[in-house]
Amino acid sequence: MSDDQELIPIDRQAENGEQLTQSGLEEAEATSERALIALQVSRVDFYGDGLMVVLVEIGGERQVLVPLRQFCQYLGVDWASQYQRTKRDEILAREMAAVVITTTAGPGQRSGQQRHPVICLPLDLLPGWLFNISPSRVKPAYRERVQRYRGLCYRALWRAFQRGELFPVEVPTSMEASASTITGSHDLRAIALSEQIETLSAIVELMQEHKAALLAEGSAMEAVAANQQELMTQTVIISSQLDYVVNDPHA
Repeated sequence: MSDDQELIPIDRQAENGEQLTQSGLEEAEATSERALIALQVSRVDFYGDGLMVVLVEIGGERQVLVPLRQFCQYLGVDWASQYQRTKRDEILAREMAAVVITTTAGPGQRSGQQRHPVICLPLDLLPGWLFNISPSRVKPAYRERVQRYRGLCYRALWRAFQRGELFPVEVPTSMEASASTITGSHDLRAIALSEQIETLSAIVELMQEHKAALLAEGSAMEAVAANQQELMTQTVIISSQLDYVVNDPHA
């Protein structure tokens, strides 16, 4: 960013009468109940301009937001005026949110990480916001850039998001992958043993029906009793194997 793109802070009156700068406007918004914490921060190169994009979680869903002040700096327009204009728009004001991002201190700044509040809009509302900036109302040096942003910026950011270039996909750790594999292995063995037990149980039930029929006839009792006992023993063995697989995490 060149020096001529830097905005001079414009004073605002705070509620207590103290002077509030443009940064103060964002600080005030970021300390409100709507302030969010950025999960990830990414930058996209747009014709040499580094555009910041943030990932946040709202209502249990992850959304892509874009900080607005950076566009004012690149397009040579006054941030404080655009901020107030955005607040007067019913739809934009409802969707506007403050996000606190963490950055590494630059040259001449105190070491360590610093937290900065930025005012953002959802990515899909960016075209509407950009079209509020008229090329005829900016300095001639910025008019071509304004036209480029209005026509191409949203498309470039959206395509980068679709290609997965904005935010890396979270890959499960090796421990999580191993746990998933073990769980899947347990599930397969448990299903197989359960099927065997169901089959044996059905056989036992059938033998009991035969036993009842033979009791009525008074014959072959010893053979039936021996077969039934053998089947019951196998059922108990397989049932104990099932308990072992389900309860032993190392199986």
